[in-house]
Amino acid sequence: MPGISAGMTWWRTWTSFLCIDTLQKVRSAAIGRDGAYAADYKAMTPLKTFADAHGLCVLLLHHLRKMGDDGDPFNRIRGTNGIMGALDTSIVLDRVVRSDENATLSIIGRDIESQDKIVKFNKETCRWEMQGDADWLEKQSAKLAYQDNAVVKTIKKLLEQSPDDQWSGSMSELMNAGRYIAKATLAPTTRKLISKVKALEGPLFTYDGITHSRAKNGGGGGKHVFSLDINQPLMNNAKYNDNQRLQRYQRYA
Repeated sequence: MPGISAGMTWWRTWTSFLCIDTLQKVRSAAIGRDGAYAADYKAMTPLKTFADAHGLCVLLLHHLRKMGDDGDPFNRIRGTNGIMGALDTSIVLDRVVRSDENATLSIIGRDIESQDKIVKFNKETCRWEMQGDADWLEKQSAKLAYQDNAVVKTIKKLLEQSPDDQWSGSMSELMNAGRYIAKATLAPTTRKLISKVKALEGPLFTYDGITHSRAKNGGGGGKHVFSLDINQPLMNNAKYNDNQRLQRYQRYA
């Protein structure tokens, strides 16, 4: 830090931003008797004091641990929480896989609301471009995956073709329908198809007002029943426009 302070003397009057790449190059050496947290906090304090004294925004580039942390991205910052404790704002840029186009930009600080953004690296301009909030993009991605799901396409088509808004059949029959409707094998086995259907029960109802039930018989088998919920008049289903949905609801109400 003394070297940085001396070097800043002649140009600090016209600069407002300083980037240090990397933190390790300028941090002071730890004293043997200091604990890890105390050492990290003590190393950050001169940098914070320096930034405040000169009215600067100082951006410190630092490394992440190789091992991920699903609960909190800031736990991946190399070192202890003493680093974050001394700073005004912490930012973590991370990709699940190095080859991924998108990365998550997590931000937390004293004067800003905690947030996660999705950014994409533009190879032509060599810039990161903001894509949107991570939560919103995750929901959009989940919806697109739902709409493109072969099981969903098959169930929706069977209901569209049904005059009474209901289809019932075995998993084998659903599997066969998928080969014609979605041009795909819905699952390797009927047992795995049942698991897929159960996992889709929430999205089917949320996005399209479709419910699923199973009428068991004495032999342990039974028909699977898919129905358009009459209590969801404005459901997002291609079979009905808004007027048809309202008329359908009034018919059953």
